[in-house]
Amino acid sequence: MNKEDLKAIQELLREELKPIKDQLEPMKSQLKENTDILKALEHKVEVNKAEIDKISNDIAHISGHLKSIDENIDAVKEVLGRHEVDITVLKRRPV
Repeated sequence: MNKEDLKAIQELLREELKPIKDQLEPMKSQLKENTDILKALEHKVEVNKAEIDKISNDIAHISGHLKSIDENIDAVKEVLGRHEVDITVLKRRPV
């Protein structure tokens, strides 16, 4: 086989492969688009997770504050209860 035969075979192979290459171009483009979409979605998931973590942290703080408020209300109720008893006792005393 001489150089011209090899060149002819190469040209024939190029011609045979051209339709395949042409078919692959849209697939490459679609693959790149899908990859870009996937990366964007992965980023969005990370952002959402961070936001959910922050919300969970905020809820924990709010829950702690509510518990403190409940304890303060209970203390106020106890003081009011004692005052109610004192008022009742004073009302019963003759003047």
